[in-house]
Amino acid sequence: MFKKFLFSMFLFCSLLFAQEDVFLSLLLKPEPFISTPGNTTVITTEEIEKSNASSVVELLEMKKGIFVKDSSGNGTRAEVDLRGFGETCSSNILVLVDGRRVNNVDMSNINWRAIPVNQVEKIEIIYGEGSVLYGDNASAGVINIITKKSKESGVELSLKYGSFSTRDFSVDLSKNLNKNLFLGFSFNNLYSDGFRKNNKFAGNNFSVTGFGKLKENIQIYSRVDFHNNEFGLPGFLNEDDYEKGNLKETYSPEDKAQTPFDFNFQNIFSVKTDIGKTDINLNYKNRTSKTDWISWFWFDTRNTNDYQVTLRHSIDTLLYDLPAYFQIGADFFNSKYKIESFAEEERETKLQEQEIQRTTLGFYFLNKLDLFHNTNLTAGIRTEELSDNFNSSEKVSERVYSYQVSYGWVYRKKLNLSLGFVNSYRFPKTDEYYSVFTGLNRTLKPQNNYQTSLNAKYLVDKNYSVAVTFFNMDIKNEIFYNPVTWTNENYESTNHRGIEFETIFRPFRFMNGTLSYSWTIAKLNYGDFKDKEIPLVPKNVGSLVLEFLPREYLSLNLSTKYVDERWFGSDFGNVQGKLDSYSLVDISIVFKKNMLSLKFGVNNLFDTKYSPNGYSGVFYPGPARNYFVSFGYRI
Repeated sequence: MFKKFLFSMFLFCSLLFAQEDVFLSLLLKPEPFISTPGNTTVITTEEIEKSNASSVVELLEMKKGIFVKDSSGNGTRAEVDLRGFGETCSSNILVLVDGRRVNNVDMSNINWRAIPVNQVEKIEIIYGEGSVLYGDNASAGVINIITKKSKESGVELSLKYGSFSTRDFSVDLSKNLNKNLFLGFSFNNLYSDGFRKNNKFAGNNFSVTGFGKLKENIQIYSRVDFHNNEFGLPGFLNEDDYEKGNLKETYSPEDKAQTPFDFNFQNIFSVKTDIGKTDINLNYKNRTSKTDWISWFWFDTRNTNDYQVTLRHSIDTLLYDLPAYFQIGADFFNSKYKIESFAEEERETKLQEQEIQRTTLGFYFLNKLDLFHNTNLTAGIRTEELSDNFNSSEKVSERVYSYQVSYGWVYRKKLNLSLGFVNSYRFPKTDEYYSVFTGLNRTLKPQNNYQTSLNAKYLVDKNYSVAVTFFNMDIKNEIFYNPVTWTNENYESTNHRGIEFETIFRPFRFMNGTLSYSWTIAKLNYGDFKDKEIPLVPKNVGSLVLEFLPREYLSLNLSTKYVDERWFGSDFGNVQGKLDSYSLVDISIVFKKNMLSLKFGVNNLFDTKYSPNGYSGVFYPGPARNYFVSFGYRI
């Protein structure tokens, strides 16, 4: 299957298309995509509008090197894996919304449903770099989701209806207060029964955004977000039901979870002076979530209060007559996290209570220097200190360092070659450190990644670009959960290596597309499992997106995704068998003229049976074939 898929994709390699995107996240400085050091990619506004995706993770999984595992089938438990981290993937990738960190301090998944697709302007992805700028969690890379900021007054309505009684309604209002200040309101309501029993999801998102110039040299951006949801937890399928095709079945018909309150406030001030630009980013988050594992007689309530402060100062100047960019910064993060466990759903009998406080403080310096003969040198260093306090009695403190050095050559704004060396890290999550059953795990250490990458980008003309990266990542003390000892442990040495390839092409005026492919090997280098592959990591992942334009107002879109087989979760001995490979095909027809847009689409066109995630004898099936139609209008 994979060979056929790979052959069909590479038929298009000689006919490529590119566009000159402006990339922001790697240096926090706008610059043409071809000029950015390292391995980066962008999901553009146009790609988002024409995609079948109903969530941000569905957008991400069509990009090179990204594999999405979803245990719920409705996106609430989705995990994004980059560069082969398997079960700990969510802890090894940093996710930002407008530069605001959204990763949780514990191992709980990111609340992807709190980021509606209709509010996303573009997504920037950094592969393997970002620890110097952003710190913890950026082991595999950084995803920065940039939201829409309209400077035109108007109202935009959108309505989507689809299979499984899915209803998705959004309204966006934008108001130009004057030539310098803009205000936006957005509301989204989503409901779906889901394709399995006990797979319902219902959620609301509301946001208010204000941005503009207070003075010619002072810019401000403020955003308030509120989200709530409730959803079912259908759980796993056993092998017998999965093989028989009883994919809708559930053994936990009453298990459920909800987030009754999720509030975020962000405020960014940018001031330009003769000595550079200063950015102050202030963030606050308050979130309450409840989980009712009725089938396990376990009920918990979690409350999080996060405070983030980021200070950055950047300077564009000359150093010995050479263009240079310098940036210094500091990040402060404080999270107060409370977990309460109860004996019943009514939460009258409290069984346990944990109070956790995590504080980190980081400082960094980053420099990009344009040298002779179109070469450049980027170098940076960071130090970060962590302090964890568990129930006001037990404490953990750690200090880590990271660095990055890359040397690049840009030829006529067409070819970019770079060689990079990066040391990144991640701290153990709070529930990796501490458990009410085992207490504080004082033997657990921070994880350190040592990566080397060779990157090439080639932009021939408006019809042709290609990017390829070869990477090798040696990891010391990679953090895993040991199912035998029921504890989280450091594995002394692991290796992740691979190739990431992406090309954008336009062979004809009426056709364009994107081809992505990654090959990843992740292995254990030490102990009883030496030379064994890390579970839940597919070697080959590829995607092909094609757009046909018979008329300027009409587009026909086809996308296909291939995921290779991979060892069952927790099977470090590689003896329990593999989850099957699968290919998915989605199609859509988009009509867009003036202020009106219409879309009809089919996901999983051939009704493929697949399980992105699973353990020995346990499967989490993905959705069956489904349909949708959507309507949008801007006044």
